[in-house]
Amino acid sequence: MAISDAALAQMRAQAKAAGGGGVYVILEDEGEFVAGVVTGIETVETSFGEVEELILADVRTNGGSIDGERRLRLSRTVLKRELGSEAEKGPVKVGETVFVEYHGTSMSKAGREFHRYSVMKWTEAPKGDPTVQMSGTEFQDALKKDLGAVVEEDSLPF
Repeated sequence: MAISDAALAQMRAQAKAAGGGGVYVILEDEGEFVAGVVTGIETVETSFGEVEELILADVRTNGGSIDGERRLRLSRTVLKRELGSEAEKGPVKVGETVFVEYHGTSMSKAGREFHRYSVMKWTEAPKGDPTVQMSGTEFQDALKKDLGAVVEEDSLPF
């Protein structure tokens, strides 16, 4: 029995409303973001090989706060390079706060499509701890104001 396109669209909408695919946060539309405190880092086996996952608490997304923990899979190159074991400045650590915003796809100079993200991490939450009682939009605006042009800047070369 095949899943209809309408049923698939409804399942995706429900998963996103719940903060991702069940326990996962899924960033697939431009402007979507996730922020949270890293409570664990695990390597899991998938059909595509081993993948690192960040376990996040105090999770905020465009849709607001999410109760419980969620996982962010570091399956894309930029996320591995910025947050995972391949991170050039050292991998994210338990207790750090992370912010990841998806900017969609772009074309490289070599003609290959790639995914763009803004990725930030802090040992302590940003000034005033905007994760406490703000809507998703207010939280995103507060982070951008706190970080200035850093989040807006397309500084990632991949």
